[in-house]
Amino acid sequence: MAQIHVDPERMRQFERELREIRRKCADRRKIFNQQIQDIRGFWNDDKYRIFLQKQEKFDLDLQRLEQRADEYCDFLRRKAAAADEYLGR
Repeated sequence: MAQIHVDPERMRQFERELREIRRKCADRRKIFNQQIQDIRGFWNDDKYRIFLQKQEKFDLDLQRLEQRADEYCDFLRRKAAAADEYLGR
């Protein structure tokens, strides 16, 4: 007889926690981006432009991470549903 070694509820719990971490990350990223724009008022030289370029790349990396987290959360939700179906719940 086939078996699965997964607890669908624990998968859902992890998915909720990951989604919350992703949300917090996005919120903090938005605040940080605003602060970066705000410092332009007193720091606007070549070093700032170099910093801004690096920060923009970092921001894109964080956006990709957030997108991957969303994709993984969706994957976990589907797998938990499939496990429930298989277990007859």
